[in-house]
Formats: sequence, structure tokens, C-alpha cells
Amino acid sequence: MIPKITLLGHQTPNNFLIKTQNNNQCVLWTGQQNHSGYALFRYPNTVLNFKDWKAHRLSYFWFKGPIPKDNHIHHLCGQKLCVNPKHLEAMHKEIHQKLSHLEKTRKYCPLFCSEGHQYTSNNIYVQKCSKYPDYNYILCKTCRKKRSLENYYAKTSGSRRT
Repeated sequence: MIPKITLLGHQTPNNFLIKTQNNNQCVLWTGQQNHSGYALFRYPNTVLNFKDWKAHRLSYFWFKGPIPKDNHIHHLCGQKLCVNPKHLEAMHKEIHQKLSHLEKTRKYCPLFCSEGHQYTSNNIYVQKCSKYPDYNYILCKTCRKKRSLENYYAKTSGSRRT
């Protein structure tokens, strides 16, 4: 559990700590989330104003100090809801975006195609995405060959009938 501390004249609010739950190494947020799945915490922006802050950013600020300019807070554990300061690291936004892209690619890169063929170096075909040039599709060569043959036979058998 995150200990109660005082930093820059602000005490970690009890209602912040109440909205956390220990889960092995992570301290997971159980409160409000934004549309992207990040933890949100309502905290005073000024004396009378409140603002919804990303909870991991507040946790970093309270436990590690100010977030450097042009830096994002990276979750080393990969959990968007983790507010454990040991799992949070400030890094330049460009590096963070590249690292996040690599992690998403690794996370969503399947081992098998929808037909159950294993993706191996001999059984994949990489196709560029026309809409997003920086992205590639991984296609199964076995399935691609099967579809190609089906299309060929459909065309040739159709032309013989006429």
C-alpha cells in the first residue's frame, strides 16, 4: 500500500489511498477511469477549483517529485491502472510513444492465424497498410495461398460455364 506522505505542503489524501488495491507488485486504482482506461483522481487545482488528474501522474509527483517538461509517465509494469511509484518512470514523450507502440505490437501480435496456422518466419507475409504507412499487417501464407487458389478456381470455373 502507498504510505501517507507530505510533499510540497500537500498530504496524500486518504481518499486517494482508499481507491487503491494491492495486486501482487502493482497498486491498482479502483476509482474512476477515463475513456482510455487510465485512472482519474479529482484533486484541487487551486483553492476552490478541482481538476480530474491522471492518478499515476499524481502518484509520481507525490512520491518522486515534479514531472519534467515534455515528459510522459511510463508504466514499467504495463498496467494503466497501476499507481505504484516504483512502477512509474518519467521519459521524454517521443521515446514514450515509440516504446508504447512497440509494447502494443508485442501485446497484440498473435502466434496463430484465425485458421490455427502457426506464424513462423516461413509462414508469414508482411503487407503494408495503405491507410497508415507506418503499420504493417501480418498475414498467414497458407491461408493466403488457399484464398488465392479458391479465387482462381472460382474465376476459371465461372468462365468455362459461359
